[in-house]
Amino acid sequence: MIRPLSLLALAAGLFARSEIVLSQGDTAQNPKPKKPDLELVPTRQINLDTDEGTWISLDVSPDGRTIVFDLLGDLYTMPIAGGEATALTSGMMYDAQPRFSPDGKSIVFTSDRNGGDNVWTIDLATKATHVVTTGKAIRYRSPVWTPDGKYIVVARAAGPIGASKLWMYDKDGGSGFQLIRDPTPLNGAVPVSTVGPAFGKDDRYLWYAQRGGAWEYHSAWAGLVPGKPEAAFNVKLGVVSSAMEPPGAPLIPSSPVKPIRFWFQVGDQDLFYPNPANPDGMHDWTLSSARMAQVLADKGYHYQYLFTKNAKHVDRPTVAQTLPHALEWLWKGYPIP
Repeated sequence: MIRPLSLLALAAGLFARSEIVLSQGDTAQNPKPKKPDLELVPTRQINLDTDEGTWISLDVSPDGRTIVFDLLGDLYTMPIAGGEATALTSGMMYDAQPRFSPDGKSIVFTSDRNGGDNVWTIDLATKATHVVTTGKAIRYRSPVWTPDGKYIVVARAAGPIGASKLWMYDKDGGSGFQLIRDPTPLNGAVPVSTVGPAFGKDDRYLWYAQRGGAWEYHSAWAGLVPGKPEAAFNVKLGVVSSAMEPPGAPLIPSSPVKPIRFWFQVGDQDLFYPNPANPDGMHDWTLSSARMAQVLADKGYHYQYLFTKNAKHVDRPTVAQTLPHALEWLWKGYPIP
């Protein structure tokens, strides 16, 4: 049981800055004070008790006794056998994606506590935090320790939306350096994102995932494919190594049926993504949605598939007319027995 979990609400107008009244020509003598990194101030507090969460990142300590996880922007630890969670961080900052160091004494995580998305570490004994990266506009995701505990590898992007690249930083900070530089684009997409770094049993290799572009509806690589070379990076040699793995199985047909419902809509003019592989040069959303409906039906899922005429991609009139009914249908009688 997690208690208490503080959710902080903000009142309108908190973004307003304090003004300093200066006489004409008095700016140099009385400069405006530097604003704090996180100038938002909470106005009220809500206590919440919960025993579950969604979209959680977690890690297990090297001794196998403790779990660290994120929930609603705070970090928690708890015994792996279960019990009450203990808040490791709290406050206005958004802390996420914690990973134990190899010696189990500290945790690396991402946080906006200094006004920008950066990589931080926290000492478990003293609770002292240390910033590894600096900046206000760069995005960092999925930090991981090197097996010797001296460095941190993280996926770094130049902005909120943009291709990510794997970078390595000294745990104490510094400018870092890029590990992989622009591998061959997939499906003609430029540039390629390299994300999700992870070390396996052989610490010579850093495993990662990659895809064409930062956002891609129709990715050419949806799993490990035989002969696809971009799969592992040899840290010691600085080269990408080949990997031969079986192709990924289709997700829905190969997985047990879950107690969930599906509702989706497509228009007859919903041809959105350019794809030279299709005869019309577009990604055929209508065809893919029809195939999805067939897969769900074959698997026995509860689903509703709405095909709309004279409608385009994310058609607003259609959404306005159908969304209330869709939400009612999705939740009525849930959970499904």
